[in-house]
Amino acid sequence: MKRKPVILLIVIILINILWIIPLVTIIYYDTRIKNSIKSAVRYLTGLQNASGLFYDFPELNMSEGYTHVYSHEYILDALIDAYIAGFCNQEIIEKGITWLLTQQDINGLWKFRDIVPPDSDESGIAAVAMMTYNSNQTPLIKTMEQFSKYQAANGVFPLWLNETLSNTTQTYDLDQTSVVLYSMFLFNSTKYSTNLSQGVDFIKNNQTIEGYWNCTYYYGPYYGTFISVRLLSAYGNSSIQLERSFQFLINSQHNDWGWGRDSLSNPLDTAFAILALTYLLKNGFDAYYYMVRGVNYLINTQFSNGSWAVVPFWGPMYAPWGVYQSNAITTLFALKAIIRYSYFNLF
Repeated sequence: MKRKPVILLIVIILINILWIIPLVTIIYYDTRIKNSIKSAVRYLTGLQNASGLFYDFPELNMSEGYTHVYSHEYILDALIDAYIAGFCNQEIIEKGITWLLTQQDINGLWKFRDIVPPDSDESGIAAVAMMTYNSNQTPLIKTMEQFSKYQAANGVFPLWLNETLSNTTQTYDLDQTSVVLYSMFLFNSTKYSTNLSQGVDFIKNNQTIEGYWNCTYYYGPYYGTFISVRLLSAYGNSSIQLERSFQFLINSQHNDWGWGRDSLSNPLDTAFAILALTYLLKNGFDAYYYMVRGVNYLINTQFSNGSWAVVPFWGPMYAPWGVYQSNAITTLFALKAIIRYSYFNLF
């Protein structure tokens, strides 16, 4: 008879242990995510100088007339996400936007280098970052007018936004088209509905049968997939293309839970895949399981200083010269992916 109270006590203890273990696991995982975000934010904010510029150090920065806008606006964009999620000081963001606006020309555009014309990729990235931060559209009115002016009949946008190109070769690519269209959607989807309709058709028609999008200037299939899925998810009426991209992403995740070109995982491609999956999740795709695994890969590959490894990002046509890559580039996208996964409802 005395054994019954003892057995009952043991059962109660076991029930409590079984309840506590998942709770402890959740707390531990949440702590790891927050620590990863804080560490990455410290690394990136440490690149900002007194003028507000986030100064990155890839070899391409040594190019003649390099403006630093390209790396700055990408870092700013990731830190804006961190600010929205409560991990970055607003003063840092304000200084970054102020510096970015000093680089804007009279037509509302931005340049990669002083010796080339303004370009749509640079300008589109800047516009997306600024509209993610606030709804002040005034600095971008001329930007959108220029975008609309230069769009080709098939919906694609030229890289260079200039009537007279001397020794600069003009290209029309998916790279900048997805980014520019997304900025126009954020700015005023009604006003630019015709531009969007034409451009989205171009994006849809350029998806590979495997479900990804190739870029001219960027390495691998994952960046193009991220920016195209982001656009199509926002625009709507793209269920076939989104289903294909979802299948591509879940089938290309590696056994180590990462993604990468050439059958090897890397944190940059993993970040792009997670970012694409966040938009697919919003459209009802069962992406959460794959995102969790991907975020674990990122956390496990983060360096102690908060950064991630250097992975070639831009410039495959110029390799081995002029390849754009840095710890900061990988880090900003990894940070953005972890935040968008962890604070999904904020975006």
